[in-house]
Amino acid sequence: MSEKPIVVPGEILTSGYYRAGENTIKLDNSIIATKVGIPQTKGNTVRVIALKSFYVPKIHDLVIGIVSEVYYNMWKVNIFSPYVAVLPAVDVFGRRFDPTKDNTLKKMGIGTVLKARITLFDRTQDPVITIRGEGLGIIEKGFITSVNPSKIAKLIGKKGSMLQKIEQLTDTKITVGQNGIILIETQSIRAKDKVIKAIRLIEREAHLPDLADRVTEILKEDGENEHEKATDQ
Repeated sequence: MSEKPIVVPGEILTSGYYRAGENTIKLDNSIIATKVGIPQTKGNTVRVIALKSFYVPKIHDLVIGIVSEVYYNMWKVNIFSPYVAVLPAVDVFGRRFDPTKDNTLKKMGIGTVLKARITLFDRTQDPVITIRGEGLGIIEKGFITSVNPSKIAKLIGKKGSMLQKIEQLTDTKITVGQNGIILIETQSIRAKDKVIKAIRLIEREAHLPDLADRVTEILKEDGENEHEKATDQ
């Protein structure tokens, strides 16, 4: 479901006859990430390309995460941060949650993708999240990609103007998690690719003037090229 997976410190990348490259260590027989970033394997060497910034949770933040561990009374959720989020079972089952009757694993297994909000966090303990609320819950369709958290403000734009422009020109619905994970809702692979192309442009050129014009230009250009191909066939 992801364009590029993101790993966090302590996450096991692989095991076996691999060498530890940049931003990784080898412990016993496993290669473990030491920084937030994108994993890369070249030959028998595994490394992590570190992101320039990482997400620090804030209360009320909207985040997109993946269930990484399941316990009888909670789920651990990877929110692509040095901090792993906790989703209490009572948040999903309700106040009458009974661990002897309610099966957390059957409800949500490892790999389940969630849209959630941060409800508690103070840096002394793992952040707590909720999936109760409008628009929150299990994500069952769409495409996931990522953006450097430091570029989120540019991606959204003033009063949401940049995000609205991308959605209008690609006929998609885009949800931006404050943790840098993005959900693209569309049935079109081409539309998804256009959105990702715009996001990558924003990441590269966010510091340059007339960013909105350049994003509009590449999205309209893609549409014109596609029209020309269809006409020629």
